[in-house]
Amino acid sequence: MNPSAFLEPLPVLSGIKGRTARLRHGCLFSRGAVQKLKVFTVAEQICNDAMSDREKVKAVHDWIIQQTKYDIENQRRRTIPEDSYHIEGVMLKGVAVCNGYVEAFDYFYGGSREYSS
Repeated sequence: MNPSAFLEPLPVLSGIKGRTARLRHGCLFSRGAVQKLKVFTVAEQICNDAMSDREKVKAVHDWIIQQTKYDIENQRRRTIPEDSYHIEGVMLKGVAVCNGYVEAFDYFYGGSREYSS
């Protein structure tokens, strides 16, 4: 399956509130759908068919590490928000704890697993 089939045309987000995101043309998508579209978009930007599997894994790892801040402040206060434990923290907020990093990386390679949010 070609992930770009889901991305043509890719509307611009005007805001994310609660569990839905409103796209410029007015359609509502769940936050889960938005994060999944972002995974496909990022994968197309950082990987290509000429790369070995090892290079692709490294590219995904590096992207997640560079784009995500560990939620140390909330961890110290013991007030970690639910999103930080899940893929949403990485893909939508850029803040996560270990489990969020794992879910994001796993989704790039598994893609079919459903995570509760």
